Amino acid sequence: MLSCFSLAIHAQEKTTKRNKHSIILGYGYQLNTKWWRSEIEKMNFNSPKSTNDLYVKYEYALNKHMGIGLDLGFMKVDKDEFGIFAPLFETYAYTAKAFRILPSINYHFLNYTKLDPYINFEAGFYAMKTEHLYYSHDPNPLNSLGFLPAPLVRNVVKKSNTSGVDFSAGIGMRYLFSKNLGIFCETGINKSIFQTGIIAGF
Repeated sequence: MLSCFSLAIHAQEKTTKRNKHSIILGYGYQLNTKWWRSEIEKMNFNSPKSTNDLYVKYEYALNKHMGIGLDLGFMKVDKDEFGIFAPLFETYAYTAKAFRILPSINYHFLNYTKLDPYINFEAGFYAMKTEHLYYSHDPNPLNSLGFLPAPLVRNVVKKSNTSGVDFSAGIGMRYLFSKNLGIFCETGINKSIFQTGIIAGF
């Protein structure tokens, strides 16, 4: 098994060094941090199964194995429980948006290969904004035409802004199609359960 893996790595060898600068554009599935979950649970909702997590990352290679960088993350989720009964029942909902800025340290295990496994550690800052919503029927009888259910009106019950110290740690893999272009996937703790995207180097 090990000999097969060694042959596979050897087959991927390149003659060029790893790029000094890397820019990554990525998308994550389901943000999984304590502060994200706790803010949503305060509104009596379960943490969402999916979120819109967008990432912009930069890395500067100090040497063959070590790199430092910056990870910017943007998260958003809109939740309502209307279902098929939206015109009939009043309901609660929420919106949540967050921003993360995390300086990072990255360690790359291999060099001169198209396969680039790595681990990273990040520590920085987050800011989150939430709105607790209540949808109630429009009291104006003219809007229901006398026989149709009245449309729902959006009311903001409570707004919240929180911020604090943030960190994460992960393990990932990059695959380089060429010296300047590739893809990546990553997972870890206190971050999106799964991240993927494109990487450009120069």
